[in-house]
Amino acid sequence: MSETADFTLGALLVALADAPETAGKFESWAGEGANKPISGGEIAAQIAPEELSALAEQAGLSEAEVAANLAEEIPPLVDALPAEAAKEAISPVQPVHVRSQTLHQASTSVLAQPNQLPSAVLKLLQ
Repeated sequence: MSETADFTLGALLVALADAPETAGKFESWAGEGANKPISGGEIAAQIAPEELSALAEQAGLSEAEVAANLAEEIPPLVDALPAEAAKEAISPVQPVHVRSQTLHQASTSVLAQPNQLPSAVLKLLQ
């Protein structure tokens, strides 16, 4: 994942959709059927170390706790995204920054729904 100051949930979702080791899992969340689990280690591997450290500090958690929290919450979040946003994420036709922005906007919209209670970690990425 790129080491930019503009780290967002959308950027993390694009990284998970693109990484060979997590792409199949992302597709399971975006499609029909059961969501494949993801580990905190797989999440952490897609976040630049300084970004993960900053998230942990802001959330008052360890880096492992932040990654584990995201591993629990990202699959159902992607599952709840509008189909077109999820499809765009796994289609490398669009540039990464466009895919990231689309996913960020879609995920922020999902998290704003009254039945969604995002964790402190997800709130930091909004």
